Amino acid sequence: MLQVMLSWAAMGYRVMGVVFGKATVNNKQDLARLSLANIKDNMQDVRLLGFMVISNPVRSDSGSTIAELQKK
Repeated sequence: MLQVMLSWAAMGYRVMGVVFGKATVNNKQDLARLSLANIKDNMQDVRLLGFMVISNPVRSDSGSTIAELQKK
């Protein structure tokens, strides 16, 4: 599964894992700070439900926009 996820990412897709579990944090601010580094310590019975794969291609005018921003 990891190889499939990495191949999607290598093709330029945004890949997000969707999980379900019980949060052991006390408030919404702590829940918002969860990351891959600390999720095991703050979640119980976490199950991977799947992946969301999103196509977000670079727009044709991105090069000129970036060049303009670099001038500022």
